[in-house]
Amino acid sequence: MDLLRTPLVLALAACIVTEPTSPSAGAAELRARALEEARVAADAREWSATLERWTDTPPAATAAEPLPAPTGGLAEAAALLAFIDARRCERARDIERVAVAQERIERARAAARDAEVSFTHGSDELSPPARVALRELAVVARSLPGARFHVAGHATEREPARRVLSEARARRVVDFLVGEGIERGRLSFAGYADTQRRSGDATDRRVELRLLPPEHDD
Repeated sequence: MDLLRTPLVLALAACIVTEPTSPSAGAAELRARALEEARVAADAREWSATLERWTDTPPAATAAEPLPAPTGGLAEAAALLAFIDARRCERARDIERVAVAQERIERARAAARDAEVSFTHGSDELSPPARVALRELAVVARSLPGARFHVAGHATEREPARRVLSEARARRVVDFLVGEGIERGRLSFAGYADTQRRSGDATDRRVELRLLPPEHDD
């Protein structure tokens, strides 16, 4: 799913390029616009914080600035315009952070897909090409410390001890990634024997890696 093209993010991005509010607008209109800007900015901040869980980066601190009190006249209009402008700036910064997090997530997803490992019959030994692909995944994973990976081992129906072998293959990949600096707690694994077969022996003697979202604290 392309997170940057969800209805929420597209709507937020569209708001950034809206025409500025006119100073000649009435106080009631300005106050309604200010309330809407505050709501949309809060949505952007929440979305940014959700994605930043992947990068293990604290959300940017934002001051809980209250809506200006009704005072009447030009002073109220000026305060409301300043409030609206501040909320738009906050929203723009949050959307930029969303873009950074999304780019890292897509890189990790692609690296996990490209790091699929094949094995020779009856073996759990990693080949040199497999080690290269796994090292590339480890580099990407280190830039996304909030992400987790599931390592799924497979075997063919012709191989002995299929369940044990498929689990051994998955464990071998996990151990390699740990040796490359990925925390073991971010990796889960399981052996699926020959229960998820593809088209033949060469594609069934494999380990797949799947990108998982960060765990929630609650």
